[in-house]
Amino acid sequence: MGIEMKKRVFGFGFIFLLIACKTITLVPDYDADLANQIDATAKKIDMMYLKMMDASEEDDSRDYSYYSTAYLGIEVELNSILRRNRIRQKNQESISISENTLELWRRYKKRHKEANSISDADIELNMKFMSDQMYLLMLSEDKKRYAEETES
Repeated sequence: MGIEMKKRVFGFGFIFLLIACKTITLVPDYDADLANQIDATAKKIDMMYLKMMDASEEDDSRDYSYYSTAYLGIEVELNSILRRNRIRQKNQESISISENTLELWRRYKKRHKEANSISDADIELNMKFMSDQMYLLMLSEDKKRYAEETES
């Protein structure tokens, strides 16, 4: 093998080695602002359901009209979380969780609006399921922070 050929083989080998050693990012970067927004939205959901639990099931204090502003405000936040997740590359898991959370929220809102009231059992179940969804959103963001920490 001639000197020129050895240089080419070495050059291609070196380039291949550089490409092979390059860190491949499989998760998007951690977004502290988004993590804070998820936490704040989870608190708003808890607050709304806890206020419902404090209201009497016997009178009209659980009518949808008393909570419509809270429902809409939380839906705006969930839409924002979904949008922020959609613009990030390699973020399908968080997008799916965000879509499921928003769909569930809309279903609960619609059910309350149609019945114009809500039982203790429904409040507890809705609160539990929404808490679980928000936990998944927080966890999906937190794993990105962990991935960043382990990369460095």
